[in-house]
Amino acid sequence: MTTAQQLIHHDIAQSNRIMQRYYKSSSLPFIEKRKHKPEACKYRRDRVLHAIMNREMERVLRIIGAGQPARGEEK
Repeated sequence: MTTAQQLIHHDIAQSNRIMQRYYKSSSLPFIEKRKHKPEACKYRRDRVLHAIMNREMERVLRIIGAGQPARGEEK
């Protein structure tokens, strides 16, 4: 597992734990819980994670698009 995958996995797991804690602690009906759920927490690491994800996506797109002309271009 790459560093980017590990960071994304831990970020998703942490967000999931926060939401589970909210849903278990709230006594509102489910529809009201969804309507009034808290905003996602903003952490300092989010900026770094976003940069890493962008770099990984660019790398994947270069691999997928290698040798293929961009849309609208002719050979």
